[in-house]
Amino acid sequence: MADCDDRQLFRLVDKISNPDNTRSRILPDFTCAKTLANKFASFFDDKIKDLHGRMHDDDSPVYIEDLCQCSFTNITAATVGQIRDVIMKSSMKSSSLDPLPTDLLKECIKAVLPCITRIVNQSLTSGKIPSSLKTSRVTPLLKKTNLCKNDLNNYRPISNLKFLLKTIERVGFSQINEYLQRNNLMAEKQSA
Repeated sequence: MADCDDRQLFRLVDKISNPDNTRSRILPDFTCAKTLANKFASFFDDKIKDLHGRMHDDDSPVYIEDLCQCSFTNITAATVGQIRDVIMKSSMKSSSLDPLPTDLLKECIKAVLPCITRIVNQSLTSGKIPSSLKTSRVTPLLKKTNLCKNDLNNYRPISNLKFLLKTIERVGFSQINEYLQRNNLMAEKQSA
């Protein structure tokens, strides 16, 4: 069980306990889909603004340099092989916003890999995500089926991101994760 992927385990438990995944189809009562979409957009946007405001209210910033004797100074460019591995290990899920379905992208990986590698490395080394990748499809998901469907507080946003953005995230995550493990900075009871 040690080699088990936690995400796959969670999906399996969710599938068994919620076979028809009714939570993804439950929405508040509405007469106009556009109005409902705008309500959810405003609600989720306000939650982010509130969270952002509370983060900046704290007058005592914590600097990582004060907590440890090492520092993560830069992300290095990934090799074509590393990016190929990340892509090939990725699930076949695609976003409706992707120009190519993931299975087709994997089939023609040799042709597109140099371009993807350049985009990933430029993004990581510059610290900037191309604006064309900053779009996602957000789906409201009822947290539990027994909650009131008309209370927007009972929903959480599920973002379906573009495949290329997820690839950039995975490459960056692997470098940061390696740094944290190498410097013994992971909490003993680390989760998520």
